[in-house]
Amino acid sequence: MKRRGKVTAAELLAQLAGDPECQRRRAQQDAEIEALEKILRADEAPLVQGLRGLGFDIESVWDFVNNQPHRVLKRRFLGPYRAAYPVLLGHLRESHHPRIREGIIRALTIDDGGPAIGQALLQELRNEQNQELRWVIANVLRSAQRSTRALADANSMNHSIAAMWRSYLASIGETPESTALTFRAWHFCDNQHDADELASLVLAGNKRATASSLWEYGADPLPKPKDLDIVTFWSGRACCVICTSQIEIKPFREVSAEFAAREGEGDGSLEYWRRVHWAYYERVLQPLTKAPSYDMPVVCQEFEVVYPAGWPRVG
Repeated sequence: MKRRGKVTAAELLAQLAGDPECQRRRAQQDAEIEALEKILRADEAPLVQGLRGLGFDIESVWDFVNNQPHRVLKRRFLGPYRAAYPVLLGHLRESHHPRIREGIIRALTIDDGGPAIGQALLQELRNEQNQELRWVIANVLRSAQRSTRALADANSMNHSIAAMWRSYLASIGETPESTALTFRAWHFCDNQHDADELASLVLAGNKRATASSLWEYGADPLPKPKDLDIVTFWSGRACCVICTSQIEIKPFREVSAEFAAREGEGDGSLEYWRRVHWAYYERVLQPLTKAPSYDMPVVCQEFEVVYPAGWPRVG
């Protein structure tokens, strides 16, 4: 059989243009795209009209999503659009085509949206029936969580944390300028009451362990023995310096009564530990579209306090 030579792009296009079946399918595809675009334009027309009324020269909510400069593509809209949040939030609660709804969700990912945006998206995650949109919302919340955590880390480097770190280093004969030691600052739990109560338990000598779901860490590094951390109250005020002594990752069902007692919460029983931690995991894992289970990997972290020295024992 004689081997065919190479076909150029122009020759291939000419062949396709002369192929009736190819042209029929192309025309059908174009008609379907045009029909979908017509549906989407009609669906988001009230949204676009409301945004234009605020002075935003856009044709679609996706102009907000794709608002970063591109070296090839010309963007219709560039820059911040915080004034648009109330309109976007209103339409988030309305019925829209999934494609438009996805655009609204993605447009609400800007970091300065504030707690109201996060709460609204969390509520939509609970109510959303479309699995693809649930995935979109979960990813938006996860990105916001990482941004919030990074911002909290920066903001928490306040005077009390810096002062405690300097005092701790002085107690071991080092200074911030000369030491090779590093630390992370964080608070327990996901609310002020529990964060302050658990910090106080550490100061009182009752709490020497903590446990997080492995899924909470995402791409963040896991703690390891000899790591130093400054535990803070919810406000970000320094509480104490701790040093990790042991890390074990085990299924929820295998967390022992001894570990529960070392956590020092409630009556110190395994039953209490399981009850309050299950409720905590339900809250923090929901944005990740996960739920606690008895096989869920738990990071069991034991630690010792290395510097409480005279610090206030009240939250």
